[in-house]
Amino acid sequence: MTWFLILGGLAALILISMTLVKKSRGYSSASGIKNVNDATKVLKSDLFKLQFTENAEKFGEKISQQFDELEKKYNSYLQTLNQKFNPSEITYDRYLQPVQQVQQSLYENFKKLKDVTIFIGNNATSAKELSKKSSDSLSVEEKNKLEINKKYLTHFEELYSINQKALNELDSLTLSLAQVNSGQSSDPKQIEYLVKELSALSERAKKYNIQS
Repeated sequence: MTWFLILGGLAALILISMTLVKKSRGYSSASGIKNVNDATKVLKSDLFKLQFTENAEKFGEKISQQFDELEKKYNSYLQTLNQKFNPSEITYDRYLQPVQQVQQSLYENFKKLKDVTIFIGNNATSAKELSKKSSDSLSVEEKNKLEINKKYLTHFEELYSINQKALNELDSLTLSLAQVNSGQSSDPKQIEYLVKELSALSERAKKYNIQS
């Protein structure tokens, strides 16, 4: 009788384990984790190639380096978060979601920066030649070309700057989280403030579009 109960219990545990594994696989598939990772690799590769864009090498280099910085800082934040909180805690999600939103917003910014860099590279030669002419000798079409090129150059700096601001704030948030439950003092209000700032920054980043 005892062996029968033990075997029955083991069978039940095996059944439960199989069910959990199936659910886990289903969640991974539904969440599109593989697709997200693949998309990130493609974007990273595209940004790396921008370093060799004729007449826009310096722009491509800045973007590629900044993307590497985002990956490094985001992974550092996740590592710190996992050290301080259990994923099953509500607090964990509260500190994770805003940063994930910022990460996705910055990804969109990087896609825009890629397009802007390609445009700058393609138009650099003509813009340089036109800039040598006096304003009076330029046709309406030529003036428009210079104005559009100027807008793209300005927008590059705007997107790059908002990315950098997000990275700096992510650094501050990671530092605050690292001090939780350690010998150093950490102000919970400061952490809450930084989370709100990151969330607000994420919303602002979503609204950033190229104005041509």
